[in-house]
Amino acid sequence: MIPTSWNREKNIDYHYFEGKRWLSESHDGERSTALAYAAFEFRLALERIIFQYWYILKSDDLKDRDISDIRSFKTMQNRIYEISGYQKIINKKFEFARIPLEMLKIKPTLITPDFGKMHENWSDCSELCHIGWTLVADDKKILKEQYLILTNISTFLIDCINGIISWSKIKDQPHKELEERFIKEEISADQVREELRKNGLWARMEFNSNDKPNEFVGQAVPPNTEAT
Repeated sequence: MIPTSWNREKNIDYHYFEGKRWLSESHDGERSTALAYAAFEFRLALERIIFQYWYILKSDDLKDRDISDIRSFKTMQNRIYEISGYQKIINKKFEFARIPLEMLKIKPTLITPDFGKMHENWSDCSELCHIGWTLVADDKKILKEQYLILTNISTFLIDCINGIISWSKIKDQPHKELEERFIKEEISADQVREELRKNGLWARMEFNSNDKPNEFVGQAVPPNTEAT
């Protein structure tokens, strides 16, 4: 039965599963209406994913003035770039964040979000959300092409959803400086590891609720007393 739910839900995977259901009902792309609804839901799924990153980076509650941001995928994308830097810098930040996680043997690791690829897929979905799609929807070649595009977007979406853990936020000033040097490519990943080993490395998971105590995670890395 379509849809999976008659009421909108806030779950990050809600629109993905709605779109996947419509895509499965397209009979491998033969039903143009099903493709259009799949594209619409996948487009919303992409907006929901980028909203998650935008909200994490904001670091405060949603305010009235923020409503204008979430009306547009591109605006949220630009806000993320303003806060955290463009994609090349984001790539380096996530690469840096993975280094201590790997040293601590903490899984799953962070997956770098590709906002440019998200926007590209969002634009592809948008093509099926306008009257132009109705005008060409009787072309079997176009139907097949769009079905393959949406199938690839479906795979991309589930990878994005599974990859969302958080956005690493560094509060320790020496650690921040180490990250900045890595982003500027003044030091390599091996040099970062060497610096982190000097004082040792450990991680603790903190919970907002008092019902669950904080707990250490991963395998602590002891200080390298021989480091100079």
